[in-house]
Amino acid sequence: MNKLKHQLLSDISSLDLRRHKSSKFDPFKDEILFLRQNDMGYQDIADWLKKEKALSASPSSIHYIVHKWKSNHG
Repeated sequence: MNKLKHQLLSDISSLDLRRHKSSKFDPFKDEILFLRQNDMGYQDIADWLKKEKALSASPSSIHYIVHKWKSNHG
């Protein structure tokens, strides 16, 4: 029983439970990635989000989330 307990604790500790936290950018992920793939700059995306989606964001926060999405999905 003790061995099973240690194995379960090890398995649980290896889970990344933070990955399920959503971002304010998540509803616009496909659009943001499309804009980046079409060479739109981060400042331009921030301006677009503010105008079209009423979402204020800094270019650096957009840069961060884009790189996070890309690293999580290949």
